[in-house]
Amino acid sequence: MAKFKPTMEMPHAKILIVDDSSFTRELVSKMLVQAGFSKPLEAESAGSALGAVKANKPDLLILDIDLGGELDGVDVLRAVKRDTPAVKVIVLSALSQRIHRQALPAGAAPLRGGPRARLRRDVEAAALRRISGFR
Repeated sequence: MAKFKPTMEMPHAKILIVDDSSFTRELVSKMLVQAGFSKPLEAESAGSALGAVKANKPDLLILDIDLGGELDGVDVLRAVKRDTPAVKVIVLSALSQRIHRQALPAGAAPLRGGPRARLRRDVEAAALRRISGFR
């Protein structure tokens, strides 16, 4: 498989990773940096995610569904799509397909197979499609 090469605009895209697991945030961040993207922003809760979206206006949000608090990723997704519809959202979650079916109608693009399965390929391909506007 050919190595992914970001376009000129992609390395400067603002990416926000939202996951309550520091391990997953670090893993996704490292993969994005290794793929040529700028170091992503990180948030560990729904509240910090909504604040980071408002303050930083990311181009792409990589979002876990189960954030372990009062609000979950679907709540964050709905708020982001309502308040900042230009932000692209990819759901990254080990939860069941039932949960993904809630996120898809709210405007997310899913990553298949949980946080580690095919992660690099899915993150790179989805980020390229979403940031570039290609489907």
